[in-house]
Amino acid sequence: MPNNLQEQILLEDAKSQPAMMIQGGSSRPLGDAPRLVANYGGQPEDWYKMASK
Repeated sequence: MPNNLQEQILLEDAKSQPAMMIQGGSSRPLGDAPRLVANYGGQPEDWYKMASK
């Protein structure tokens, strides 16, 4: 669950982005995945580092 309105907006924006916009990737798992899973749910492999412009 987001900690504040800004996190909520960013999370909703990220979820609304089409999957085809994700570029790059790594065979290495995201190091912060366990914390993200604990806070927001999902599986560790569901979490990727992303950036937007």
